[in-house]
Order: sequence, then structure tokens, then C-alpha cells
Amino acid sequence: MIWQYSHVFEQPQYWLDGAAFDERMHKKELHRMAQDMALPKAALAAHGGAVRYDREFTRLAFREIARDTDERTLTFGLLPRNCGLGHTLFANAAKTYCRGPEGGVVIEEVSPLRLLFAMAWFNSVHAELAHLLRSFKGLATKRPEYLALLQ
Repeated sequence: MIWQYSHVFEQPQYWLDGAAFDERMHKKELHRMAQDMALPKAALAAHGGAVRYDREFTRLAFREIARDTDERTLTFGLLPRNCGLGHTLFANAAKTYCRGPEGGVVIEEVSPLRLLFAMAWFNSVHAELAHLLRSFKGLATKRPEYLALLQ
């Protein structure tokens, strides 16, 4: 759950076995590494030890629409390290696999400060206003009389 103003509102209800989860996610992380570094799948075996999972990083997450009566629900939050998420949350991948100077794998992490800034912007009125203006602009292209209002 994302609680907007308190990080200790509710205690966790579910726990995962970390080793079993890592085993399941290892193949997906290797696929992500191949995409980030433009490596053929045959070359991934040499870099298997460089895999780091998303839960090892601070991530920005948002939830899907909360109720049937809501047109939009835009609630963002930061997930701390070693935290999982359920099916109603979507999180960013806060890392990128890159080639190191010696040919190895280097992981570039997105700064938690940058994620905090993005969360503040997305939870502000500016994001809602940007969405409304984009919707209004789409309407204005279909109805030319509204174009004068945009200028």
C-alpha cells in the first residue's frame, strides 16, 4: 500500500522467500541486461554474477485506479530497498546495465533524490494540469473553435 503521508501506517502482510524469488527473476534480469548492453544471449553467461535485482534499489511506484468512480488516480510513492510490491503497483527499474571500462558490467543507479523530485512533481497539481491540457488540446484539434482558447 502507498500511504501518502505516513510510511508506518500499516505493517506488511506477506513475506517472500528471497532465494526462491531471485531464482525466478534471474532469467528476466539477464534479459534486461542483454537489452541494456546490446549483448547476444550467448554472451550473458559470463555476466550472470553481475545481476542485481530491482528490490536492491529505491524505486518510484504508482498505483492503478483505486475505484470504479475515479476517472484518474495518480498516487506515487517511493519504495524503500528490499521491498516488494503487489499487482496494483507499478514501479520503475531504477538501474541500467552498462559496459565497464574493462568489458565487465557496471550498474548505473538512478539517484534517490531524482526519484524524490519526480514523485513530488507527479503528486502535485502540475501533473494533473498537464494531463488536462493535453486532453483539452486533443479536443481542440477535433473542434477548431477551441483553438482560440489555447492561445
